[in-house]
Amino acid sequence: EVHLPDDCIGDAARKVVQDLREDQVVLLENLRFHAEEEGNDEAFAKKLAELATEYVNDAFGAAHRAHASVEALPRLRKQRAMGFLMKAEVAALSKIAEAPEKPFVAVLGGAKVADKIGVLESLARRADRLLIGGKMAEEVDREAGYELPEDVVAAAAFEPDAESRVVAWDEVPEGWLGLDIGPATVAAYSRALSDARTVVWNGPMGVFEIAAFAQGTAGVAPAGAARKPANGPPTAAAPPCRPTSAASGTSAAGGGSTWPSWRGTSSASWSSAHSTARSRAPRSSACGRRRRATCCSCASCAATLSR
Repeated sequence: EVHLPDDCIGDAARKVVQDLREDQVVLLENLRFHAEEEGNDEAFAKKLAELATEYVNDAFGAAHRAHASVEALPRLRKQRAMGFLMKAEVAALSKIAEAPEKPFVAVLGGAKVADKIGVLESLARRADRLLIGGKMAEEVDREAGYELPEDVVAAAAFEPDAESRVVAWDEVPEGWLGLDIGPATVAAYSRALSDARTVVWNGPMGVFEIAAFAQGTAGVAPAGAARKPANGPPTAAAPPCRPTSAASGTSAAGGGSTWPSWRGTSSASWSSAHSTARSRAPRSSACGRRRRATCCSCASCAATLSR
């Protein structure tokens, strides 16, 4: 039985939690309805702390955010731990960072270029091949040794029905936009991934929200996700969103939380999560999925938020 109070703090939420019986769960309202959540407000965190005696964070995709429920709240609870999903994500990423199986191929895309420069440099030192698509391909130095698109799908406007055509990467018409990798690049990247033992993938190859510019991501994804190598399954971290088939091996949906370990920094809540090795879940959760149009910061939604 699931109880759904109208808020995540206050008397109503507190009463629902206090009245809980066995086999009942409270799903709190979206924390981000309160500006104090994203402001990492300690007073707000204290109100959340009144609702539980233990803290478990299983929202790996939000663990890098210095928000009240992620950073301030666990500091208020001595009994704090990571959940099973976060444990699996951290274990998979640690294995890849410390001793990846070779060949190790990294794929980076998306539009958040500034967030990934440090990651790009770190992966360049570790990966056997580094494939770049999306907006990132326009920002990096083509002489740096990365593998970049040789062709792109160019469009006259950022619109689903805009005129578009495949051109060489350096022949995009004046005023047009490169919105996806082209078929030659899809083929080249697929070949590069075909014998990979470890794949780290973050970000789409184009504007995948628009069907006309999603073919690059959809075309490359099967090569990174649907293989069955002779010596066991490969490892894939942070694969592209909405893959066409399930990945063999380990798949992480951490979005932005994937990258602090590659930059040599820590996610906001990792140290708190590591401090207690408890595996029992708390009676109430500090992450309430928004029952409205947009996403919250739970693990399944954070992949969308981080794109």
